[in-house]
Amino acid sequence: MQKAAEIASVFDIDNIINISEFGTGLINQTYLVETEGTTGFNKFVLQKLHTQIGKEVIVDINAITKHLAKKGFQIPVLVKTRKGGLFIDDDHATWKMLTFIDGKSITKIQDNTQAQSVGLLIGRFHNALLDCDHVFLHSIANFHDTDFIIGHMKNTIFRHKDNSEFRELSEMSGFVYSEYEKLSGSLNHLPERIIHGDLKLGNIIFDKNTSQAI
Repeated sequence: MQKAAEIASVFDIDNIINISEFGTGLINQTYLVETEGTTGFNKFVLQKLHTQIGKEVIVDINAITKHLAKKGFQIPVLVKTRKGGLFIDDDHATWKMLTFIDGKSITKIQDNTQAQSVGLLIGRFHNALLDCDHVFLHSIANFHDTDFIIGHMKNTIFRHKDNSEFRELSEMSGFVYSEYEKLSGSLNHLPERIIHGDLKLGNIIFDKNTSQAI
């Protein structure tokens, strides 16, 4: 925690009064930073990026969040360092800080109204990015290459055919493959566009009082 405190103090924020581990993410190390000073009491999110994620992703985050903020989205934005940088490199690690959006996370949709609010938010998100011309600097090889992923799944199942769970896994993967085959080639006419790269319920913030997606 001491290292996180040292890093947090380099960003342009008020006096730090508390730092704690935050969230349930498995990729990056995440901390909640609480401050108090001339701007009152505030919270920020500090993250140490996984070593497999290049620092270029922070430039991409900055471009996308700025674009969405201009479109009226309530969205975390990057906090700059006291020297004006977007991130910190320290001992082969890259750190970034984001503003904190007060809300709550859920693991299961509670009702149809909540589900509708999630769908509307996702639609607004992608529509807002239609006119974004940012050229991404960071990418993960084959991350959204469905043909590659399906092939990798088939090869993995075949290599583990002596596994005690092979039958169950084979049936599951077979269903996925058969459904994908139905789509094969039918989506090739769609244009490339910016999407949310890790869209799941845990990455959506909900209003504490109304439980609506924000």
